[in-house]
Amino acid sequence: MAQENSTDDKVLTHCKLNWRGAVFTYLYRITALGESELLAKQDLLAIWQPNQTWFQFINTVIDDFNQTHNAQLVTSVTPQVEPLEQ
Repeated sequence: MAQENSTDDKVLTHCKLNWRGAVFTYLYRITALGESELLAKQDLLAIWQPNQTWFQFINTVIDDFNQTHNAQLVTSVTPQVEPLEQ
């Protein structure tokens, strides 16, 4: 995605249910592009609210980014509450 540096070009990300694409796009926007986390979150949640697994992945990527870049990004995304098994 970094190779497409023109503001006129668009990059399509997708997966079968668009969950991975939405999470990766969210992370790319806040880490690589420096966009507003709240705006990126709004677009992510319009598609899907990540479950606990994807929430952990988001936090792992952000933690790694913060360590590598001496940054202080945080996510305001919360995991989807999954029903308890009976």
